[in-house]
Amino acid sequence: MKRTPVLIDVNGVPLRESLSYNGGGAGFGGQMAEWLPPAQSADAALLPALRLGNARADDLVRNNGIAANAVALHKDHIVGHMFLISYRPNWRWLGMRETAAKSFVDEVEAAWSEYAEGMSGEIDVEEKRTFTEFIREGVGVHAFNGEIFVQPVWDTESTQLFRTRLKP
Repeated sequence: MKRTPVLIDVNGVPLRESLSYNGGGAGFGGQMAEWLPPAQSADAALLPALRLGNARADDLVRNNGIAANAVALHKDHIVGHMFLISYRPNWRWLGMRETAAKSFVDEVEAAWSEYAEGMSGEIDVEEKRTFTEFIREGVGVHAFNGEIFVQPVWDTESTQLFRTRLKP
C-alpha cells in the first residue's frame, strides 16, 4: 500500500490544516472551546427568555441611576428637544420650480410643526403629548424593552386640518 505524500509546514503540521481558516475554533487560550451556541434565528433565541429579559431591563432602568441616565442620554442624543421634519420633495418630478418648491416646503413644515408640536396637542388622542414626546417615549421604551407601539386613529369629529391622531 502506497501512502500519498503530504506537504507539511515548518511546525510539522500538514499544509491543508495549517493554511485553512480556524477562527471559529477554541480561541487563543482555549477560552471558546466549550462555547457552543445553537444556530438559530433571533426570534428563536429571544422568545423563550423575552419576559424575564424585559423584566430585568425594566427593573434595572427603574432602580439603577446609571441605567436610567443612560436611557435619558440615549433619548437626548437620538431625538433631542424637538423632532423636526426635514421635508425635501423631488420638485423636478413633481413638475415644480425650485422657488415654488421651497415655499411649498416652508408651508408643509409650518403645518407639520403646528400639528405635531402645537400647544393643544392635536396629534394626541388624549391631547397631552406632542410628537416629540411620543418619539422620546418610544426611544426610551425601545432602549430597554425593544418595542414601540402607537395606534393611528382617524378622528371624524375634528375640525382641524389633519384628522389622524395617535393613541398610545
